[in-house]
Amino acid sequence: MRSCARDLPHARTSSSPAQTLTEPEYAAATKGAPVWLGELIASAASRAIPSGLEFARYSIDYHYLRNVLFVERRMGPRRAQRHVPRYARALAAWAPYEEAMRELGEKSEALASAEDRGKGGSK
Repeated sequence: MRSCARDLPHARTSSSPAQTLTEPEYAAATKGAPVWLGELIASAASRAIPSGLEFARYSIDYHYLRNVLFVERRMGPRRAQRHVPRYARALAAWAPYEEAMRELGEKSEALASAEDRGKGGSK
């Protein structure tokens, strides 16, 4: 069974929201950061991270891209074509995301085949 933690984004600096989606080295922490560190990060984030409409656009893009990768990984590209809406596929093919999505798709396929080899090739 796949680890849920692998599907979650982590706090890595990235030029694209799609680049953190399939990072295999991500592992969920067992305890949180100290309060002072959390407050420092929150203060810096409130100044650096987009807000309002720009954050809304980022969030929508991120979730569509994450779901495209998830469906393609679980169903394969052919079946995913029927389940992913046209506008989400268009977003994944949009120039700023196209290269990152292609690379993530390749990583996802490699991870899936490695997991299959570990299970003896059965699904």
